Amino acid sequence: MTEFDSSIGSSSPQLDDGGHYSMLGLVALKTGTAKITANSSYFDPVVIVEKLNNDGSIEVVGQDDDGGGGTDSKLTLNIVSGTHYNVLVTTPQGDPSGLVAIHYQSDALSPDGRGLHTPPVAAAERK
Repeated sequence: MTEFDSSIGSSSPQLDDGGHYSMLGLVALKTGTAKITANSSYFDPVVIVEKLNNDGSIEVVGQDDDGGGGTDSKLTLNIVSGTHYNVLVTTPQGDPSGLVAIHYQSDALSPDGRGLHTPPVAAAERK
């Protein structure tokens, strides 16, 4: 698993429900399954995975809250080689903030160059 660390706060983008999020763009390297997890010692992260369709539309293909034990989120997804995915990690309603770790299966997924919507932070800054 490869880890990206990010921060979420009041200046992060917001979803329609008011929760703030950080997003990582990934591309599938092969067709099969892939695992994605998120954890934070600051808030209860929720993971939403979207697939970018060829016609420009976006489709939610997975969502999890607490499937990884405790407050950690964990998803196993069916992925298609060459397809781009958005991995959004959101805060629950309200305005909590803090650091979050996003883990993805690196033999199946790779960053697609769109990066994070919020700047990554060094692993040493995590608690």
